Amino acid sequence: MEPVDDVGGRAAADWNVLALKRLTVLRHAQAAQLQGGAQDYERPLTPRGRTQALEAASLLIALELVPDLIVASAAQRTRETAELLHTAGLLAPLHPDERLYLASPTAMFALVHATNSTVDHLLLVGHNPGVSEFCRLLDGNPQLAELPTAAFHSVTFEGDWTAACAGVGGSRE
Repeated sequence: MEPVDDVGGRAAADWNVLALKRLTVLRHAQAAQLQGGAQDYERPLTPRGRTQALEAASLLIALELVPDLIVASAAQRTRETAELLHTAGLLAPLHPDERLYLASPTAMFALVHATNSTVDHLLLVGHNPGVSEFCRLLDGNPQLAELPTAAFHSVTFEGDWTAACAGVGGSRE
């Protein structure tokens, strides 16, 4: 007799098990206002922003949302946010990526779709308005609120990274 699973009496071999992936998107922490001739790309975090990043890391850890890979915009404020997340205990490899600087949702989807299949939990650190628009598309909810600084949105879905498209997220936090 073939073993059966407790769901529907189907044999365990009949189930097509898909990988569960998690994508977490975090808006960078509070950054300083532009001063003098400074460029937007070079804006650092404020002291409040550094505190926000550490608090976000604590919350991600408490919720067991520890990524396998952190990809952050190469702008100073997003790099600082990601570095503080890493310092506070999210010890995943950290990769700055120029494509995330003020990225559109289309650019973010392209980056996610190109993620290596060995990564089960990807954390993106980026900028508004792109990250909030991306989360709305990812979630399939145009009413989803704007992400405040250092806030995150996390979804899970079955399949590979190319399954991360509008309305696919099965579980949201």
